[in-house]
Amino acid sequence: MKKQQVKIFEQKKFYKSPLYLFFIALFVLINLLIIKPSHRTQAQAENEKEASEESTISNIKKVIQDKKVELEQNNQQTNQQKQAYLAQVKRVSAETLTVLNDQLSIVIPVADDFEIIKEDKSISLDQIEVDDWVLVYSILKENTAKVVRIVVTNKDFTKIERKIALGAIVEIYPSNLLFDSRTGENNLTFLLDKDTQYLDADGEEITVKDFYPELQCLIIAKQKADGQWQTTSIKALAEID
Repeated sequence: MKKQQVKIFEQKKFYKSPLYLFFIALFVLINLLIIKPSHRTQAQAENEKEASEESTISNIKKVIQDKKVELEQNNQQTNQQKQAYLAQVKRVSAETLTVLNDQLSIVIPVADDFEIIKEDKSISLDQIEVDDWVLVYSILKENTAKVVRIVVTNKDFTKIERKIALGAIVEIYPSNLLFDSRTGENNLTFLLDKDTQYLDADGEEITVKDFYPELQCLIIAKQKADGQWQTTSIKALAEID
């Protein structure tokens, strides 16, 4: 019993000792050092999370706005459809340009805001000539076509009628010949020029002097603007004497 009392007394004495108080103070200090940074870390994480959420929301709003602008631009482009057509110039005046597109006559009002191009260079309206072929570009908005560009081409898109004839020469001259076709057409006139090609039965090139009346031939010709037939090539179908 006495030993037990001594032990309890020693314990009470220890609790009141400076060493015990030192350990208690050290424990409290360690807890403060651990807990406070933990609270700060948690608060910082929450702040970063809020900032991240705000940034995400801001990015979503920006994407939506960009898409809205894109849709508006697409709608504008849809409402302004582009079109182009090939036409032949029939009349040029100070105020209008009249062109023919597939047998349809179109009058184009002259405007300062459309450009005229030829060989990649800007030209004036008075440099366009009758019978020129042009590409007309326009914007179609609310069913109204507004011409924005005219491109003058150097090519001739006139539809060319061609004729192929089998028969015999009636008469032949340096600039033309008379021809009887096997279809029954007689005394057809075909023009000859420097571009006419002359061929023998084997397809070898010869000259106009090698052809003569009654020689059986194949003629290919194209129709000129005045209706006459210009010979492209004439080929002998029999051996030339």
